[in-house]
Amino acid sequence: MTQITLVVAQSVQEVTGEGPAHAVDFTVLQLNDTYDAMPVEGGRRGGLARVATLYQRLREENPNTFSVMIGDFLAPSAIGAITGDSGLHMVEALNAFGLTYATMGNHEFDVPEDDFRQRIKDSDFKWIVSNVKDGKGAPFEGVQEREIITFHNGRGDSVRVAILGVCTDMVKKPWLTYESPIASAKRQVEELGDSADVFVTMTHLPMAQDHVLGAEVPRLDVLLGGHEHEAATAIVGDDATPIFKADSNARSAFVHRFRFDPETKVTTVYSEIVDIDAKLEEEPKTAEVVRGWQNMAYATLRAQGHEPMAVVGATAEPLNGAEADIRKGPTNLGQLVAETFLAEVPEADGAYLIAGLFRIDGVIPPGEILYYDVVRIFPVGGKLSVLKMPGSLLRMLLDMGSSKVGDGSFPVLAKIARTDDGWTIGGAPMKDDQLYTVVYPEFPAAYFAYPPFKGSGASKLYDTRGVREIFTDRLRRDLVHAATGTPCWAALGTSSVADAKRFYGAVFGWEFEVEPGGTTVAKANGQPVARIDELSKGAATRPGWMPYFASCDVGLAADRLQALGGKVLADPVEVSPGSRLLLAADRSGAAFGLWQREGLGAFAPDAKVGTVCWREVVAPDVDAAEAFYGALLGLEVRPFLGLGESYDLLRRGNKPVCRLTQGDGTGSWTHHFLVANVEETVKQIKASGGSIVEHEGTPFAKIVTVADPWGAKFAIVQALAPAPATGANL
Repeated sequence: MTQITLVVAQSVQEVTGEGPAHAVDFTVLQLNDTYDAMPVEGGRRGGLARVATLYQRLREENPNTFSVMIGDFLAPSAIGAITGDSGLHMVEALNAFGLTYATMGNHEFDVPEDDFRQRIKDSDFKWIVSNVKDGKGAPFEGVQEREIITFHNGRGDSVRVAILGVCTDMVKKPWLTYESPIASAKRQVEELGDSADVFVTMTHLPMAQDHVLGAEVPRLDVLLGGHEHEAATAIVGDDATPIFKADSNARSAFVHRFRFDPETKVTTVYSEIVDIDAKLEEEPKTAEVVRGWQNMAYATLRAQGHEPMAVVGATAEPLNGAEADIRKGPTNLGQLVAETFLAEVPEADGAYLIAGLFRIDGVIPPGEILYYDVVRIFPVGGKLSVLKMPGSLLRMLLDMGSSKVGDGSFPVLAKIARTDDGWTIGGAPMKDDQLYTVVYPEFPAAYFAYPPFKGSGASKLYDTRGVREIFTDRLRRDLVHAATGTPCWAALGTSSVADAKRFYGAVFGWEFEVEPGGTTVAKANGQPVARIDELSKGAATRPGWMPYFASCDVGLAADRLQALGGKVLADPVEVSPGSRLLLAADRSGAAFGLWQREGLGAFAPDAKVGTVCWREVVAPDVDAAEAFYGALLGLEVRPFLGLGESYDLLRRGNKPVCRLTQGDGTGSWTHHFLVANVEETVKQIKASGGSIVEHEGTPFAKIVTVADPWGAKFAIVQALAPAPATGANL
């Protein structure tokens, strides 16, 4: 009969509450398959600096605590692909974190051998694996087959914990040799004998192999696993060996609390999965290391002409790129990419991608999509190849790929589908003797010299532009229809709402209504035109007009605008149920706001008297303003060439959003309101205590810049003729 050496507790009190005086407690924090040191899913989940905070708390709770990383952390990652650091950023972050032990995963072998060896030397933590050796069958320098760590209680009683590690053999390279994980584990158990009380094994193996390992090597008390990327637990074998796997990218971590009884030699464990999210503050030392590498990656992208924080798209639903899903069936992100790549090649019959092309391994949440998200999907970049191949070869490849559920070669398809009768392409049955044009991930021409392509009649026609560029352009086209980044309010900050109502009511004929949150809304012909807010003493902004732009999440936008050189003037605040706003300033000090509310519509310029018909931002550095607003709001810069004048416009597709104008000193925004007659409105402004700042005009409009009695500037506009389609709204 198999001896039971470990029992799974049903409550945490069994391992943390009062117990035998001779019991010895210890804790293990488990991570696995962590490719991003930074938070993921729009900053909502993950982040090694947050995990470091959890680790600190666990060590304060019980000094007998250590941490493990169960493989797959050197590669692949966006930072690694951008900087070419071969995983150094992860090692440095884990060093700062205070990681104790790591085992190898198959993706550790994505980096060159020399870099792999150097990363081991760079590590302050210990590497433990028993079944992986170098090409000559010798252990890698700095890698141990096992470790025994001893913990004590206050009386001096002790527990000896054996730490083992095994890795899958799926990567075949000349500088690697493998022993069977089961044979290796059996050898370690036999050699250790009675010198260890508890066996904790780090296993970077497929779950099916974990099951076999747990059943065939019963002395292993607990298997802390990786490789699958989704949190999972199992109990296997006659001695009920538990297996635990956390979510990838530190979206969760497992906390295992052990209690060892030195008299019975039985260990009790209580394991709980902890979500890693914004509720955990970032540990400063780890955060500093991660930010340093993040800034290096961002600087590299900017040097290549790409702003990583730029909004390039928006999604109303989560886009699923989780490996556990995309490697077994269609997901919305996979289909969006496949259809986008197919559209890039109009003459193609179908697109055949592989799931391994997608490396984000997570979900892009509803809201803005950044250029850096695109990089995370395709960290290696690359192009597409347009291939010509016979149906017989295409069918064979599809059969092979679709049989590998869970593997990186699993197909992601557009206009190609499997039916009960075989494969269709373009809705018609695939014919073996017909040549098809297929979009495929970048395909080296040398492959055509080897089976199954040699002699098959397959050929490469050409390569496309980069996959990041193709997908970004698609997202930008779709963004035209989204509300995010478009003006949604004109807002007046004033010292007296009552006085402002009298002035603007007289000038524009506005009516006013107070919202439940206390904000005054101005209306023209029953339609909302502007907000009026009373400024408190010491307010972050002076009296004046400023725009609000629609945002999916003002909290995340606050981080982005600061990274782009802007400033948060007032933290996000809820102004009414479901509505949050953020007060900010651009690089030159021009104040504006971001508004978050479900159901905000896309911007449509109004052309009714008494409404805002145009906006301008004055900046001492127009190029800097263009870069800031273009990236933050997902807008494009386009020049306007008019009769005797030219200037830059920020646009969303063909819709102009605002004009950028060169100025001196602090930047500012000017709102233009359409009036029926400029001269009559000027008289009313003067009679109501306002003043005239400047007269100007274009062939299409009379424009007068004015100020209200409290110094808030705005402009009034009388249209003279329709403006060209490429110009402003007048």
